[in-house]
Formats: sequence, C-alpha cells, structure tokens
Amino acid sequence: LDPHVPYLRNACLKPATTLVHEVVSRFPMVAFHQVSQRLAVGSQQGDTKEAIYIYDLISATRWYTLEGHHGTVSALAFAQDGKSLASYSMNDSCVKLWKTASSFFGILGSTASCFKTLSVSHVSRAVTMALLL
Repeated sequence: LDPHVPYLRNACLKPATTLVHEVVSRFPMVAFHQVSQRLAVGSQQGDTKEAIYIYDLISATRWYTLEGHHGTVSALAFAQDGKSLASYSMNDSCVKLWKTASSFFGILGSTASCFKTLSVSHVSRAVTMALLL
C-alpha cells in the first residue's frame, strides 16, 4: 500500500492486522509488534546464512536486515516495547537479542545490532516443535 494514500491504508488496516496476527500465530519464525506496526520474518538467505527481515508496515519498507544466525531461525518475538527482538535458532542452539529501536526519532539514523547471544542446551527438534506449536 502506498503510504501517501491514507484512505486506502486506513480501509485495509483492520483486515491486514487480523491477517498478520493469524500468520504470527501459525508460524513462530514471524513476529509482529502492533504499536510500531513492524513485522519480523526469519528467512533463509542461502545455504549456510540466515537473515531476519524487519518490515515497517506504516511506510511499506524493509526497515532492517539482521544477519548472525548460521542455521534456520526457528522463532522470533518482539519485546513488549518493540525496541528489541529475540531470535532463536535450533540449529545454532542459541538465542540472539537484537536492538531494533531508532535513535532520536530517526534523525541520527538507525541501526540494528545483536547485543547479546545466549547459548541454550541442545533440545531435540521434536521437543522444540512441540513447544512452539
């Protein structure tokens, strides 16, 4: 949707938000932060490199590309305030915490960065999938 045509955006907001919530509830590698209208999607970049894409649904743009996992991103979750994102890779056996907030209203630019990596015990794929579903 063109951000310069607000009546179309307003007409589609409720059905689109409902659809996004349905996708997030079914696929743990997708996260949505309703207040900021940001959508995070874990996607395979290549054979050995994964990326997380964060989209700003207000401006209809890709906001960030986060790289750091070496295996499939199994789950994503935004912090309640939307300023950080947690990603989990079962293949890497780690959780990464990412800073995703803009600095000073975006005037000074914005960058996303991993500020913490936590190793987790290896859990079988079957157990992980059961917990995520």
